[in-house]
Amino acid sequence: MTFRLTLLPAREGDCLLVTYGPAGEHRMLVDGGRTGTWKDVKKKQLLEVGQGTRFEAIVVTHIDRDHIEGMLKLCADDDFRAEVGDFWFNAYKHLDGVASDDEIEEFGVAQGEQLSTALADRAWSWNARFGGKAIRIPDGDDPLETLVLAGCLRVTLLSPTRHGLRSLMGDWDKWLIEAGLKPEQGEPPDEPEVQEIESFGGGIPDLDSLCAQPEDNDDGVPNGSSIAFLLQYDGKTILCGADAHPDVLEQALRRMSYSETNPLRLHLMKVPHHGSGRNVTAGLLSVVDCTRFAISTNGSHHEHPDDVALARIVRSSDRLKTIYFNYDQPRLAGWKDETFMADNNFRCVFPQPADQGCLSIEI
Repeated sequence: MTFRLTLLPAREGDCLLVTYGPAGEHRMLVDGGRTGTWKDVKKKQLLEVGQGTRFEAIVVTHIDRDHIEGMLKLCADDDFRAEVGDFWFNAYKHLDGVASDDEIEEFGVAQGEQLSTALADRAWSWNARFGGKAIRIPDGDDPLETLVLAGCLRVTLLSPTRHGLRSLMGDWDKWLIEAGLKPEQGEPPDEPEVQEIESFGGGIPDLDSLCAQPEDNDDGVPNGSSIAFLLQYDGKTILCGADAHPDVLEQALRRMSYSETNPLRLHLMKVPHHGSGRNVTAGLLSVVDCTRFAISTNGSHHEHPDDVALARIVRSSDRLKTIYFNYDQPRLAGWKDETFMADNNFRCVFPQPADQGCLSIEI
């Protein structure tokens, strides 16, 4: 059986290809990276775009530019003629039922954002597995929803909450402008290729000092709307954290009866928010049993991953841990020190120089 997560060349963002099935015949695509990402992905020839190809689901987790811009390119690319089982994306129209009728009327200002228009043109099924409504977890202590895609991939939603979507709704126009999705703006411009990233630091980290730093959980509004989930296939489990808030992920897992004494066995964690210290918390790590962690970013914005997040991962258990990076960054030099890795029982895995941005992980 094949179960594989491929980190595609999304620069500082996410573009994830999930492949599963007896012969790897089923696919799921999660996010699209920045504007320039789509041509990079096509160049790598990791996505078959011709007629006859099928994606069981394509997901845009939230409206941050480093997750959504590449999807605009995909939707506009005439070469992309693949069949799409369902497209998962929370647009403004899906907030009906999350907010009151008065709120919908007050904030209904941007029905025509670019991705919504592109999806309408494509005529793909859109949030159909959720009844055409918002993709979110149930309120209170109600059980979390698990969907089964073709080929028996189980998908259990962990985020967002109703509160996360309502918060986004209140400043919808503002977030659309930041994401480059206002229709009058036109398509977001291509950005120049990121050149060599200047290294700040790169010395041997002090794990004790890093782990002693107080936590400051992410409270960003777009991140709080992130679609995050567990993927389960052939007895193995991946957590895809998007940019979700760590307390939301932790509480969702606790609703599933996981805890410090009964942690969820993960075969891979796609680390939330590119390894931000505000999204990788001791509380989240305490309710999972995981030794393999994947981080998608080239560090060109916000210098992710944060040292404190890596320190928390390294100290999360006494067992050997593997941290996968789809880009090698100069600032990670200290983390790659062979003696430091051996002394702290972890290892780092990077792509070959010619494959920067692309790394496949067999689950």
